[in-house]
Amino acid sequence: MNNFRKWNILKEIKSWSAAYQTVQRIGANFDCLIYEMLFLPGKALADQLGIPAFRLFSTFALSEKVLRDFGKTGGWYMTAIFRYPKLCRLFSKVIQKKFGLRYGDIAKEMVYNAPNLNFTYTVRDFQIYPNEFPDTNYKYVGPAIGDRVEQDFNF
Repeated sequence: MNNFRKWNILKEIKSWSAAYQTVQRIGANFDCLIYEMLFLPGKALADQLGIPAFRLFSTFALSEKVLRDFGKTGGWYMTAIFRYPKLCRLFSKVIQKKFGLRYGDIAKEMVYNAPNLNFTYTVRDFQIYPNEFPDTNYKYVGPAIGDRVEQDFNF
């Protein structure tokens, strides 16, 4: 692995650490934790604080299958780590220990330690492998591509 990628991984962990420490310090005073999908410790942190968590996906919702496909075809940011199983395992173990994650695997942490409610900023019609994401746990809040039907939304 080149130094540029090592630096990016360390920078990412430092950013998560700063956010994690801030939420630990003030988060118990809030009603819930809303976090972006790439903040892996989000759900574990909300559990520690005893508050509900809600996750935001700025693109597609992620499953192991989606992550595996993105790892093969995606760019060099988050999904590239899935191309290197040894690096992925090492990174997973480091952040598991540092942030008290449930799983020693980042894909499993994202998929199986998910909050009950996830918001995805795309329409369901564009979701990759949509049947892997139950409607009870995943709400698609992207732009309407057909007639929009207004419905009550119950948290």
